[in-house]
Amino acid sequence: IHRANHALPKPKYKKYEMGFGLNVAGGVTHERWRFGLGGIYKKNKHHSSSYYLERARHSLSSDSQTVGGYLDMGYQLPLGQNFDGYFGFGLGYYLSMIGDPRDRKQHDILLIGSIGLAWYFSDNLALRLGYRYQHEEEVPAHLIDLGLGFDF
Repeated sequence: IHRANHALPKPKYKKYEMGFGLNVAGGVTHERWRFGLGGIYKKNKHHSSSYYLERARHSLSSDSQTVGGYLDMGYQLPLGQNFDGYFGFGLGYYLSMIGDPRDRKQHDILLIGSIGLAWYFSDNLALRLGYRYQHEEEVPAHLIDLGLGFDF
């Protein structure tokens, strides 16, 4: 028996290029626990292979922008005299403005997880390098964090 494969094309295919992201956060430390607030902004453009079908195939060339705020909680583990490891999670809210082919807005819960290293080159200043995952529906992000930590 021969069965023909007459699969219909998908109505749309979305893929995003690597984009720009900015994360600003601050908070307090109690013993090894960190509590804080943060804000995100990110912008991504559709990849050239993205399309949608109406009566014909059309390229998606617009972008997606996301803004959000979150509560952050983390823990620092001493690894050496000047090094700490850290991990954390965040919970917040985001709003995405998406153009594909019509402009639309999407909002929901923002989930964040992070892990990294901190190098204290003085008592009050640390260089941080880590990984952060930000989950939102349109463009979940895998981010490399590079930042400075200030203790007052």
